Amino acid sequence: MKNNGRKVVLVGCGAVGTSFLYSAINQQLAQHYVLIDVFKNAAEGNTIDLADTMAVLGDNSFTSIKAGDYSDCKDADVVVITAGRPQKEGETRLAMVADNAKIMKDIAEQIKKSGFKGVTIIASNPVDVLTAVYQEVTGFDAHSVVGSGTTLDSARLRRLVAEKLNVAPQAVNAFLVGEHGDSSVAA
Repeated sequence: MKNNGRKVVLVGCGAVGTSFLYSAINQQLAQHYVLIDVFKNAAEGNTIDLADTMAVLGDNSFTSIKAGDYSDCKDADVVVITAGRPQKEGETRLAMVADNAKIMKDIAEQIKKSGFKGVTIIASNPVDVLTAVYQEVTGFDAHSVVGSGTTLDSARLRRLVAEKLNVAPQAVNAFLVGEHGDSSVAA
């Protein structure tokens, strides 16, 4: 997919966020990427690492990447939010709701203040609750706010079933429905 000058902003430069960005760059989903993190050094360090990676990808199109701030959301096409505090050993995703809801509220207020009008993708835990918090705070249309839901859980289920049956994961048609985490159900 050619990027047509699109701009993607990532909020949260942990493992999930930077993995997403690496994949997006490899697929040429956008031309401009901005990284935002509460720890500015994390955004800057990941920007350098990803810029170095882009230098060896072999693509001739120009792609820009920088550490930025919420004002960069104004003209973005997509904002991806993966921010939140780390999950503690043995802790459920739902136990993180109070801390991460506060973080999401702050992020949502900053993004709304920027004048952002694009699509938001949320992959912060607990994703279903935080997607609702984000939408409530921003007032953005439900069609422009997407939570990752049980996508990852479904991929894991397909992989595990495929391993057990000794087939390719693409040959398995299975999904997890419900809330991402302990309360999801196989379908």
